[in-house]
Parts: sequence; structure tokens; C-alpha cells
Amino acid sequence: MESNDLFLLIVPAVFLFVSIVFLIVGMAIVKHTEKLVRRCTIEVDAVVEDMRRDSRVASVKSRTDLSPMLYPVFRYSYGGTEYTAESHYASNPPKFSVGQHTTLRIDPDNPTSFIAVSDPVPRILGTVFSVIGAILIVISIGVGIMMLTKYFR
Repeated sequence: MESNDLFLLIVPAVFLFVSIVFLIVGMAIVKHTEKLVRRCTIEVDAVVEDMRRDSRVASVKSRTDLSPMLYPVFRYSYGGTEYTAESHYASNPPKFSVGQHTTLRIDPDNPTSFIAVSDPVPRILGTVFSVIGAILIVISIGVGIMMLTKYFR
């Protein structure tokens, strides 16, 4: 077996591993979102108080052409207590604007745990990762089979 042949066998295996990681991450995001939707049963009116920039983007690159990811910060009341909570999902362009009113579904046992009813980012993110992972798995298996048939001829 030549080193070039070994390389051609290792590449699909590494590609398959990365593909499986994508699929697992996507499925975990979907599962977490579904769990959050089940737990968050109380609807509250909220206002977007702020849009926090992702500081990691600014610290990694100081270029001005990079658009920062923005996390909405919501203010809402539940059970006579005022809460301020930041979304776990950022986007650019932002899905919300400061001062915008929206509906949140909160967890009655943990009112700082919420999901924004109108925010499609969690579902889209999980679906995109899962679909990309599945497509890459099929491609890597196909490439692996082609490499193996070439090797065993």
C-alpha cells in the first residue's frame, strides 16, 4: 500500500467524522429547542431592551467589514417580578430591533429560560446543521466506497 493510497482512504474517514459531528450538533440543537418549547408554557409580552454585540467577533478580528452577530436582550414581567434576559441565539441581520414588542414563552419554573415565539433561528440552525451533516455523510460514504473499489481492483 502506497502512502498516497493510505491518504485517499483516510480523507473520506475524516470527512465522515466531521459529517457525523455536524449531524449530532444539528440534532442536539433541534432536541434542545423542542425541549425548551415543551417547558416554556407561559406567554408573556416582552420588549427588546438592547441588542448585544458578540464580543468574540470584535476580539478575533478588528476589521470594520465584519458584521457582528447581535443578541436581543428582552425585558418582561412574570409573577410580579421584572426580568431581563439575553437570547442564546444571535443573528445578523437582527431578527429584532430595540423597542420592538414581542411574545416570549417562558418556563414557569425558571422564568429566565425562554423562547421567542417569532424567532426562527433555533429551528433553522438545528435543521441546517442536520441536513448538512446528512448530506456530507452520504457524500463521504460514496467517496469512501469509490476509494475502496479503486484500491481493491
